[in-house]
Amino acid sequence: PFILKEPDASPETPTLKAGSLAARSATVEWTAIPKDNRHGIIRKYTIDVECTKGSACASQPPFSLQSTSTEKEITGLFPSREYSVRVSGYNVIGKGPQSDPLTFTTTPDKPSGSPQAVSPGTVFATNMTVRWQEIAANERNDVITRYTVYVDCVTSSGNCVSKTKEVSHPTLSTVVTNLIPHTSYRVSVTGSNVGGEGPRSSSFEVTTKQGVPDPVGNLTAVPLNSTSVTVSWIEPSAINGQFQHYAVAYSPNGKTFNVAETSLVISNLNDESYTFEVRVVAGGGSSAVKTVQERPTYGPLAMLETAKPVSLEFGSSAAIECKF
Repeated sequence: PFILKEPDASPETPTLKAGSLAARSATVEWTAIPKDNRHGIIRKYTIDVECTKGSACASQPPFSLQSTSTEKEITGLFPSREYSVRVSGYNVIGKGPQSDPLTFTTTPDKPSGSPQAVSPGTVFATNMTVRWQEIAANERNDVITRYTVYVDCVTSSGNCVSKTKEVSHPTLSTVVTNLIPHTSYRVSVTGSNVGGEGPRSSSFEVTTKQGVPDPVGNLTAVPLNSTSVTVSWIEPSAINGQFQHYAVAYSPNGKTFNVAETSLVISNLNDESYTFEVRVVAGGGSSAVKTVQERPTYGPLAMLETAKPVSLEFGSSAAIECKF
């Protein structure tokens, strides 16, 4: 005789559907309860899901899903956690026994959060310290293995080049070097685990201190006449701060001129050799000194000044010898 009661057998142990396992979901499938054990029409299956390993399971209590077919996608899982899944069938009378458990571990996922409290430490002309705090525990999604510090140029002008620096966990600070003096940077930090790199943190902007300027280039001194010399140069490759002036000096018995241009005529000189020097003065200090030596009476212009005129009568001839 037909006995109306709940199923007296369970589905076979469920299995993972091929290719379905991910960081936050998985699809399980199973075979139907044998016909002789159904005791009626199987109206639905219940899928009981439980996080079974690790302290992180405390944040996710067991839960149940239902399906009218022999497979079910389970969502709302957490990365890198072990889960146990059991399946049971229902008929009109009630619930049958649970299957043996299927155990699986979800795949890793990159952090969903970023390092906190990212801030500057000491800032110098060419380096600075960056500090941060851990990613929130519920946003790490696995063990954090490293941090990446991004130092981006605020503007693309000049010699500024954006930088990145990787730091192994659990270190929470680093010194970024080889920066450009008196340059604005935007700094942020990410965290990474075996699943990949997480989002960037909130950023801060900082301007490095002023540095010592580079020296001038191509310094020359050209005599104008027997008492004057033109000193000229080209701008330094980098000022590294707020430009103030060029300091031009000569010796012996000379003085110093502060000028903004890249040339200067120095007059009232004597017939002797002089040393001319130029340095850059900026907010970060003075550059190395560049020097050149010259004598006012040397040079073509000075020779023309001292040359004597020669008079010739019409029809006469003479030999003229020029010595340089």
